[in-house]
Amino acid sequence: MLTRTRRLDETLRGTAGGRAALLLPAAVFLSVLLFEGIEFCCDANAYLAAISGHQRDGLFHLHDTVGYRAYLFPYLFSWVPIDPAEPLVGAVRGYSAVACALFLGAAYVVMQAIKDSPVFWPAVLGFFANPLLIVYVPYPLQESFLVLTFTTLTPWLLAQDPNRPGWQLPVSAGLFLGILYMARPSNGVLALPVLYLLAIHLRALPNHQARIRVASLFAGITLAVVIPQSAISNRHNDSILPYSATRALSFQLASGEAYAKYATDLFSRADAGRPMPSWNPLNCDSPPQGKKRKQRSFLCSFSSENRREGLAATVFTGLIHVFNALNYDTLRPYMTSSRGSLFSVSQGLSMAVAFLGGFGALRKLALRGATPQDVFLILVAGTTLAVTTITAAETRFGLLATGALSWLAVDLILRGQLSRPEWIAVGFGAACFGIVSALLSVYVLTLAGAISP
Repeated sequence: MLTRTRRLDETLRGTAGGRAALLLPAAVFLSVLLFEGIEFCCDANAYLAAISGHQRDGLFHLHDTVGYRAYLFPYLFSWVPIDPAEPLVGAVRGYSAVACALFLGAAYVVMQAIKDSPVFWPAVLGFFANPLLIVYVPYPLQESFLVLTFTTLTPWLLAQDPNRPGWQLPVSAGLFLGILYMARPSNGVLALPVLYLLAIHLRALPNHQARIRVASLFAGITLAVVIPQSAISNRHNDSILPYSATRALSFQLASGEAYAKYATDLFSRADAGRPMPSWNPLNCDSPPQGKKRKQRSFLCSFSSENRREGLAATVFTGLIHVFNALNYDTLRPYMTSSRGSLFSVSQGLSMAVAFLGGFGALRKLALRGATPQDVFLILVAGTTLAVTTITAAETRFGLLATGALSWLAVDLILRGQLSRPEWIAVGFGAACFGIVSALLSVYVLTLAGAISP
């Protein structure tokens, strides 16, 4: 049995056909999404307009409709000769087909590069075959670009041994930090895990001259990605800061504490009038049942007399935000049905990933068996989830944490070396965790006015 497994592993890793076969689940999943039709709404329309603007005006197009968000995503897609508004397959636009092709192509290139590395299977199963991540690929959203860059840059970065000299780690670390920061400003917190790996690498170098060269290479790569946004900001906002203060960023931070579940949902109740973003009962006093939905919107968080104060409310709201960021009630960026189910397959998968990834991380730390790569992923999950406690609580804001936990969950399953009794305990724990999460999700959605109790 062991010989057969090793032979299958060698076939899938070592042959072009084997690696292509590993991408078939992702290709089928994306094809289903494409032919079902991609929903275009809100941010998606703004990004399509930004892509068209960069096609027309070049680098310095000002896409104020998406506020503080970075130039990199729409600018790079403006290089692709597509008409974002032109239907391609049914309701699918050109962007969706191009994004899917880029994801599959980039995934294959990465698999080729890491085929002899121990990170191969965590990358394939945790990233390239993970519907929780790739569901965002066809949608013209920041998350589409984040999935493409995070899933391709992370395996390359983690395949490098930080204790060995070389140029690849500082280059991959610089690209990772620069690109992800330019995809979303809150990803600046990723400086912590990146600098952790870089510090280990610098300590392994033989002298100060080598350390200076590596640090300069890392800084140069990062700045090369960031500087164009600084130039755009300087032209339009008279500031060299890549993200100068804007109303969009201020609004995001100010209203973030008011989100309860999926700010872009289209849930509605019979007495709520026109559907609006979910209102957060944890921060605002509930108005009478007959009031219109617009009076229950998240804007109530700006009214200090209606806001619930205190440490308990703040902590509980933060925990709910973290939960919402990891709990996939549905595999759609936009919720379009007013029917909320007690449990879904995507919810079960997302909670299994959260439980197994978290358990695997804690187990490695407790046993002191965590590698620098493990600590890097733990820091990615921890820092990005920390951001969700003060900003919006949509599932897509926990995307990078979901990716890191997925990697750790796969690593636990493949290399955890748990005994049979341990697996029974872990399986029971995961099942209980999933059931409790389903009940808690319904509780949150009900309080938010998304579904009827």
